[in-house]
Amino acid sequence: SPFRRILQNPQTSAMDPKIADHENLVIIPQHVLHYFPFAALVVEKDARDLGKHDVPSPMFLIDEPIDISYSPSLHFLNHTIQQPRPKIEIVHGAGLVKCPGVKPDLEGVKKDMDLLKLHFGDSVKSILREERANKIEIVSKLKQPGLILLAMHGINTPEQPLESHLLLFPNGERFEPYKFTAREIYSLEVNKQLIVLSACYSGLSDRAPMQGDDLFGIKRALLSAGTKTVVSGLWDVFDKTGPDIIGEFHRRISAGENSAQALANTQREFLKIYRASGENEPFLHPHFWAVFTVSGDFRTTLN
Repeated sequence: SPFRRILQNPQTSAMDPKIADHENLVIIPQHVLHYFPFAALVVEKDARDLGKHDVPSPMFLIDEPIDISYSPSLHFLNHTIQQPRPKIEIVHGAGLVKCPGVKPDLEGVKKDMDLLKLHFGDSVKSILREERANKIEIVSKLKQPGLILLAMHGINTPEQPLESHLLLFPNGERFEPYKFTAREIYSLEVNKQLIVLSACYSGLSDRAPMQGDDLFGIKRALLSAGTKTVVSGLWDVFDKTGPDIIGEFHRRISAGENSAQALANTQREFLKIYRASGENEPFLHPHFWAVFTVSGDFRTTLN
């Protein structure tokens, strides 16, 4: 395994040459490894004498000069890299702060949308807020090329992964939110170069619907439906840090970095800032910064 050297000698950050000689590390996880944030793999322990309430600050795999992304399979990866590099020209956003019948409100969504507009400017063609963040509008945008940010509740259904869903504004006069399921996404033709899901559990995969196949979920559905690249969340997206991470990711995409570079550099910058504070920072825990992953084509850029 290319991780053997790191795992056998956690006191050193030296990487196996199989990894260190490359700019990009593409991981194809199997089963339970879908739950593991490889960016948070510890390569050097915190050597300080820590007290009971001190937050450890180890060095992680993301601290190494390599960008990390994921692919569903070798076949998918091989097909991806033989295609032209995906380029984003137009940008859309859709977000729900208040989803009818659902608590809590997502206070970070407004910041998500404000930062999207800030970093992409005139490239942003529409922002769908509240009642406009419905199935009809969002499906219409998914059929168009470009980037879309979807900031809303995500729900994982482990025993029925095709029923995992995003909560959209209700259709018609219904009070309950619309469940935009992985099953429904599979049936669509999606033409997006990049979909960013600022949504809890949107990147999680669970039990395969057929024996022998790999795990499924919203992220896999979007890739299978035609999306080139998906950024998504493995667990709960924290309102106070999630928008900052997604905003910095968008700033870097707008500056010309590709999707894997942008997320890796965002995570490195996040760690750098909180390490430099000198305080006992809970935000150094991977829960806050390793939640997002890049899957699909790591080369996706703006123009």
